[in-house]
Amino acid sequence: MARPKYLRGIVFWFVISQLVGSVSPGRQRLESQTSFRTFDNGLAVVLIRRDDEPNVTAICGFKAGSVDDPPGFSGTAHLVEHLMKRAMSDALPMKALYGELAQEYSRGSAMDSRKIKDLETKIASLEEQIEGLELRAAINPDFVYYQGTFSSSQLEVFCRMVSELLKEKHLEGVLKEREALLAERKTIWDLSTDEQAQALTFGARPYGGSVAGKPDEIRAITQAVASSFLKKHYIPNNCVLVFVGDLDPKLLFGLIERYCGDIPRGQEPVLISRPDPPARHERRLVLERGTKPEVLINIVKPAFPHKDDLVARVLGMVLAKGARSRLNLDLIETRGIVDTVAVSYGGGGPRERFENAFWISAVPSEGHPPEEVETALLEHLERLKENPINESELQKAQDEITNDLDLETQSALQMAMTAMRYQLVHGEWRLGLKTRELCHGVSADDIREFARKYFTPENRTTIIFTNKGMAVIPGGKDNAEVGLEP
Repeated sequence: MARPKYLRGIVFWFVISQLVGSVSPGRQRLESQTSFRTFDNGLAVVLIRRDDEPNVTAICGFKAGSVDDPPGFSGTAHLVEHLMKRAMSDALPMKALYGELAQEYSRGSAMDSRKIKDLETKIASLEEQIEGLELRAAINPDFVYYQGTFSSSQLEVFCRMVSELLKEKHLEGVLKEREALLAERKTIWDLSTDEQAQALTFGARPYGGSVAGKPDEIRAITQAVASSFLKKHYIPNNCVLVFVGDLDPKLLFGLIERYCGDIPRGQEPVLISRPDPPARHERRLVLERGTKPEVLINIVKPAFPHKDDLVARVLGMVLAKGARSRLNLDLIETRGIVDTVAVSYGGGGPRERFENAFWISAVPSEGHPPEEVETALLEHLERLKENPINESELQKAQDEITNDLDLETQSALQMAMTAMRYQLVHGEWRLGLKTRELCHGVSADDIREFARKYFTPENRTTIIFTNKGMAVIPGGKDNAEVGLEP
């Protein structure tokens, strides 16, 4: 009898745990510096204490990315992100105080000088509280997040802002924000080629849609649609808060309890089901883009924590990490047919809730057509099916992953993003610490089986970006994230 999927997952983690061995000292130190709490309403909070940080870095994340857009209303998550960033800023009663002050001045000779002085004192105090507080927001396929950098004395201000995101409210300004999104698409982005590439690669899968929203669907978003999205997704049990800095856990958790503890839990969001994708076949596309020609090969694969995602991470290092990696050494140093080459395993960023793509990108050198580069890339992929990588390559790749995933050397923002992502998407912030150790359980045979399983024509999408015109023959780098890039 076939083993149920959840049991296969348990078996995988058990086997890997045996391979990993002892926990690294760095991971032990970081875990000892971290406090975690889940409140009664489901709100999860991670505090990573760093006494060398002069400021506090904080992130409030919701599992409310573009994959959660209602069918026919792409861009809803993006629109709500714009509106809620404004709501966070309005959490302080600054506008109301200015209104009261103006009203009192309008009374002329009858105005109350004592009241005016009191209002001016309150306004000055609030302005001092928010001085230097940086607040940014971003939306990607998997989630939305609001990030602040501030002094420890402004912690209460940020907690008050977060409470505004979690409180049920009536959205205003939807029509105006729709126009802002349409203008943003037109003036900042050139997304048509990127969206075609994504749609061709993923089809009906979650990542086949648009992060920014399609113009016609943005125009269709009503206040009711946006309010329904907000009510469904901006709830405590769909939210993770992460703080990095020199903070007292008791003080932090007390403030969060005060401002957010009584906000009721919401109904667990359920992703709207999509039809099963049709049988796959090789897909090819040529797209015009005003940059250098580029060859992009997308290969669909499972997302973390599937073992094949870990294999993809190691393989990506073997192929393109450093000047002595396989693709760099052959295509750049030896043959000179490409200027740059890059590989991404597909996860570790804005696409890890669902199947994503292992992709290879190469920019041809002058005088070398994209077709020549494509052939060379495919030869390397085919070679992996029969010839296992050697142990030195494997060890080097695993060491590179260890260095790249060393949270202790990351910036406060990188550390906060990693903890937020793993807690929000996978329900366990510690997975960010364990990933590098799990990658050491990948073997050369695992990589060969991965190549045989996924490097097939029917699982491949090839996109040729050219500046010579566009023609469909058999889409580009990810339109991964709108807004802040850490």
